[in-house]
Amino acid sequence: MDPYTLLCQYSLRFPQELLWIEVSTVTREDLLLIYKGQTSSLMQGTPADEYVSLWDPDYQIKRIDRIKAPYNPNQPVILESGITLERLAERLKTV
Repeated sequence: MDPYTLLCQYSLRFPQELLWIEVSTVTREDLLLIYKGQTSSLMQGTPADEYVSLWDPDYQIKRIDRIKAPYNPNQPVILESGITLERLAERLKTV
């Protein structure tokens, strides 16, 4: 499963959480939030059309944090910081 699909599947399976993802390419960085399969960018505009993907296939994931939903930017509740894709995949299989 590709990383973006895994992240979206995880967010759909665990709607009480959102994923905070730091990503980068050679030319740019972004902060993405994925909640219930929907992605929003905190550094770039998020298109109104939900079918326009924000995920760049060249993205390298720098960091993933699990945050308790609903997200409060003033007081985020971090459930786990620096989780790996492998760990998310394990949670999808076991829970």
